[in-house]
Amino acid sequence: MLIEKEVRKEVCAMTARFTTSAPALFAVATTAIYVTIWQLMGRLPDLPDPGFIAAAATFDLAVIVPGLYYILLVRKRGWPVISVVPVFLLSLFTATLLIPEAHHGTVDVLKLIVPVVELGVLGLIVVKGASVVRTYRQSSSDDAYNRIREAIQAALGRSVPADVMSYEVAVLRYALVGWKEKASTNSSSFGYLRTSGYGPILLAILMAAVAEMIGGHFLLRMWSDTAAIVHLILVGYALVWFVGDYQAMRTRCLEVGDKVFRVRLGIRWDATIPTHNISGVRRLSVPPEKSSAYLNATPLGRPVYLIEMKRPVHVSGPYGFGRTVTQIGVAVDDEERFEKRLVEVLGAPNQNGTAACTR
Repeated sequence: MLIEKEVRKEVCAMTARFTTSAPALFAVATTAIYVTIWQLMGRLPDLPDPGFIAAAATFDLAVIVPGLYYILLVRKRGWPVISVVPVFLLSLFTATLLIPEAHHGTVDVLKLIVPVVELGVLGLIVVKGASVVRTYRQSSSDDAYNRIREAIQAALGRSVPADVMSYEVAVLRYALVGWKEKASTNSSSFGYLRTSGYGPILLAILMAAVAEMIGGHFLLRMWSDTAAIVHLILVGYALVWFVGDYQAMRTRCLEVGDKVFRVRLGIRWDATIPTHNISGVRRLSVPPEKSSAYLNATPLGRPVYLIEMKRPVHVSGPYGFGRTVTQIGVAVDDEERFEKRLVEVLGAPNQNGTAACTR
């Protein structure tokens, strides 16, 4: 029995290592295939039966690469099956570039599949889109970002692509309609933008970005229309991101509830901390030392308060990334009301000025 348990442990450990390294393994394998085929195509006329070699290379690019993606990332990591489609299309496009035109027979046959794939993807997008909208509307959460994440994860599963899509949709959503919403005014919510001075600084950034976008666009058009369009798209996205980021910070306030603390910095950082896990919240006289266990959750400048936890908590970040910390620095606009609320929830401050948890 002891040996059997040890074997099971080792198998689980090997599976975990394989799952963790699957993206790296896929990248290495794909790079090896691309490089090998690129070198073969360079001396294709000198090889025996070049037609067969070109067909095999096309098969490797358009079938083997998407197959590896499916096995390593879709099955092992739980990525959406639909993400195989762009990998297939990109691989097929790469094949048209690498394979000499005289040997495009297999490529041309595979291209016949593309319209069918596109129709299938369009239909799936419509079905999944309707599911996302329905789940979003039915969600009981009062937070738009949480509703977006729940809806997209319900359609695509918990995966990196779902996290990335949730973040991008949230940025766009807050940029377009966030200005219509008002920040929470209940007694447990606390804003943090006014004290940081982020608004005026952001306005200056946006004005400079618009000027640079206009000037840079006309300057790049003298050299390349494509470069000018790419520049316009990138700067335009940056403007949308800054606006969405600001509106999210304006409406997603820090909340000090009776049972949980919700530390939010727009859609950059998001943590839910049970009250019983908080050892104290103290006012800072000097900035805390930077460490992997500390997170500065302020828009700009140094924090005023340090939330200290008994056990580490996970903080969700952009695109599904996150951190595990035991200290979070925050600042609020209404410090007097914030401190009163801390006393109500955590108890009276001790001699060090730290609100001690009495639970």
